[in-house]
Amino acid sequence: MNITVNDDYGNANTIGKLSGAILAKRKSVFINNYAKLHNIDIKGLVDGNNTIFDRLGRLKIIIMTDPRYAHLRGTDGEVNNYMLRTLIQGKKYKYHENLNMGAGTVQDDYTNAKFIDTFSFIDDESINADDFTEGWTELLNDNSVPEIQEFARDLIVYSFVVATDNGGNHDLFRFVPNQWKINPENEDLAGRQYAKNSYAEYMENLLSAYRRG
Repeated sequence: MNITVNDDYGNANTIGKLSGAILAKRKSVFINNYAKLHNIDIKGLVDGNNTIFDRLGRLKIIIMTDPRYAHLRGTDGEVNNYMLRTLIQGKKYKYHENLNMGAGTVQDDYTNAKFIDTFSFIDDESINADDFTEGWTELLNDNSVPEIQEFARDLIVYSFVVATDNGGNHDLFRFVPNQWKINPENEDLAGRQYAKNSYAEYMENLLSAYRRG
């Protein structure tokens, strides 16, 4: 006697993964166009000599030495921005075949991938998520030195590129400030079919389209 089992859970899981992959691809349209608008070299965020990893290290040093950055230096002689204090230089990877970076398989021309981390997991009592996001917002609003805003802005693209499905220290995109998500500066980056203004509107319209089937 043959017994056929209808694996509803397995089917639902597969559909969920496919839907998630499609949604991630649609999100990447917006992020890619945002990067083009601001002349952000996406590959350069993780590979080369001017990665987010390198820039974080330089920024922390220059805050301690350059008077233009003095407002980011506390009376205790440490960086006073919560997000910058929380971020640390993480791992470096030399390319080898099929190395998985979380965002996908590394291509042959990624010879020195570098990432940043947080000193502990956000939301685990050591790091406060709201304070982390507030620190990010402060840097996005900092007009004193162009490099500060540029780092905060480029970190948004970086955080999307290296985000993983499993969360963890690389998954910073979920802490991107709402200020950026609702910013109308991003008008039409995804095309009028999906959004007319911000990332938030883009996502709302995209999800509505999925719900309509």
